[in-house]
Amino acid sequence: MKRSMDRNVWLLCISTAIRWAGYGLFEAFFPIFIFSFTNNYAETGVLKSMYSFLFLLTLPLVGLIADRVSARTIILVGLALYPFVGLAYFMAGFTGIVLFLVVGRLLNGVGYAFDFVGRSTYFMRHTRKDHISTIFGYFDTLANIWWVTAVFVGLFLLSFLELHWLFLGIIPTTIITILIVLRVKPDGKEKFRDSIKKIASCGFYYAVWEELKAWNSGLRLIGFVMLFFTFISSITEF
Repeated sequence: MKRSMDRNVWLLCISTAIRWAGYGLFEAFFPIFIFSFTNNYAETGVLKSMYSFLFLLTLPLVGLIADRVSARTIILVGLALYPFVGLAYFMAGFTGIVLFLVVGRLLNGVGYAFDFVGRSTYFMRHTRKDHISTIFGYFDTLANIWWVTAVFVGLFLLSFLELHWLFLGIIPTTIITILIVLRVKPDGKEKFRDSIKKIASCGFYYAVWEELKAWNSGLRLIGFVMLFFTFISSITEF
């Protein structure tokens, strides 16, 4: 599989797997961490949904930018936020101040929107059409293996450390990820700043609405199905 894929795509797979390992150290225990800041389930739901809310608001913007600039640039913009996410989560646990948790959740939502869209865009642009599904399957398998491995490491470390110390694992794994992504070949010509200016002049969400209206029946059906299953998944996860 590795021999048949583009080297840059493989680098993205490896780099993201490393970043996911940083999250695997604590992510399985994160719901307990959030609940420790609240008095009831309603407050827990608000804190948890902040990530999804910013992720949803940021996705249309990132999608528009992805049509104009290098997918590598989009990924790097998202990765630049992650050290601050780890630091905010750590400070929340260290000080017990919920504001740090709120900041971390908001930055996490924005960062993942850039990371997710940029990575998916790069995969689509640099993979043969008959291999796209295989590449995504390879990536999900590799990244989740690293994540699960990190979960067991996190379980071991919790015998010696408090949970908030594990959040700092985001910082070194993100730095390593950035260094690897910098070796990935850029695939766009327009500068990020120029793209932002052009999109802003047209109206971010108006452009997205016009795009949605142009969807065919198949895309609308898929969109509805995804909305439904995400709704159910959010309920069961909570």
